[in-house]
Amino acid sequence: MTKIVIVAGGPLGLSLPLENQVTIGVDRGCVTLLEAGLSLDWAVGDFDSVTAEERQQILEAAQHVVELPAEKNDTDLEVALRVVLEHFPEGDVVVYGALGGRLDHSLANLFWPSQAEFTPLLGRVRLLDAENLVVYRGSGWQQLEPELGYDYISFLPEQGSAFEIEGAKYPLNASNYFFKKIYGSNEFLDRPIAVRVQKGYVIIIYSRDRK
Repeated sequence: MTKIVIVAGGPLGLSLPLENQVTIGVDRGCVTLLEAGLSLDWAVGDFDSVTAEERQQILEAAQHVVELPAEKNDTDLEVALRVVLEHFPEGDVVVYGALGGRLDHSLANLFWPSQAEFTPLLGRVRLLDAENLVVYRGSGWQQLEPELGYDYISFLPEQGSAFEIEGAKYPLNASNYFFKKIYGSNEFLDRPIAVRVQKGYVIIIYSRDRK
């Protein structure tokens, strides 16, 4: 399976991997890739967050460029994910720099699956920063394994959908159901956790405290 690294324009909080992978820079994330000494296979964005000199460096370094207008309905990350859908439909994607900067950008990046066209990517996109690993699962029962180094697991089911948690420290089912936007700070026990969202998708956040 093709490994794809997408770097958005927010803070990284950790080092980028140096391995055989396809790299996609999103706006200022293109500069981050180049500064890390990595290739720039795809450059996506309106490039309003870079200088004229940096923009020229991006255009010269990138194998492929998708330049966008400043005024648009889609985020730059959503366009980058469309590149994945079109050119790497079976790719395994890790996104860096999507969290921790401007709150509106972080939330837009977190909720990219809200557009139905991205459903094929559920289960294959991970958002990563120093304290968080975000994954996504679709409807029906899904099994989750612990991730090394993360102490907590939280869930954001699609609004209005029934949601269940089994095998966790704090289970959720018909006998104790209560509605929350986010079911936070749950923990693994000695077995995998199973979750079920009735429709749509659930956002799953593995997290740890800042050191």
